[in-house]
Amino acid sequence: MNEWLTLKEVASLLGVSVPAVRYRAITKNMYEHRKEDRGYGEQVVVSRESLEQHHPETKGKEPSHEIMVTPTRRSSKFVVADADRIKALADELVKVQTREREIRQEMKRLLT
Repeated sequence: MNEWLTLKEVASLLGVSVPAVRYRAITKNMYEHRKEDRGYGEQVVVSRESLEQHHPETKGKEPSHEIMVTPTRRSSKFVVADADRIKALADELVKVQTREREIRQEMKRLLT
């Protein structure tokens, strides 16, 4: 019998993020996968058999409900901001750049 695991379950077994598993399964076609209706919408599931072929260390392990991601390299820190704030800052930047151009043109005119 072929058991199917959700992306979250696979991520917990491998110690990686759900997007990493999705990328491996769908984009790289590394694992056998399919879409399955799980009562709350379609969800991508991965075959345990294909997972164990690529990762023998997962054989016999049960997925946990928590995902413990092990960092593979130093990641940069991200700043979270809302879209309205970013748009306001971008508009302000455009105004400052426009004013800078005007000042440069005025300086050129005065120096010639």
